[in-house]
Amino acid sequence: MHSASGTSFDPVLIHDMDDAEVVGLTGYSVGELRLIFRPASLRRNPNQPTKFPQSLAYVLSFSDIKLNQLDPNCKLLQVYKLYNARQERVGRVIDLASIVRPCPLSPKHEGMAHIFTDPYTSLELYQEFFINPFMTHSDYRSLRVA
Repeated sequence: MHSASGTSFDPVLIHDMDDAEVVGLTGYSVGELRLIFRPASLRRNPNQPTKFPQSLAYVLSFSDIKLNQLDPNCKLLQVYKLYNARQERVGRVIDLASIVRPCPLSPKHEGMAHIFTDPYTSLELYQEFFINPFMTHSDYRSLRVA
């Protein structure tokens, strides 16, 4: 997604637990990728053995994925943005290698969509989202559970 400044931020699926499923979402979470970086100490000496990850990512967090709460209308799982007590988005630093893949999110809205909604603004305009496991509309029509 693109911010108002034109910067791109993408929702990603994050491997959080060692016992995560190979197929399914148990042990995973959703994050909004904001920054990929390498700690300065590793940039100075990239061959130095370390127990820390070589590359890190800063992600903004979403709620836990409630695997037993499918939306009755579209059969998709839901997540929402997490905020702290000061109403700031909750973020965390993770090992870049724990990002599994992009995680398409579809905004959840009641009634008409916001007038400025498009693929580049929906992460900014909405608070709640459906986890969309389908990359195209034809995937949804052919693969969804009836």
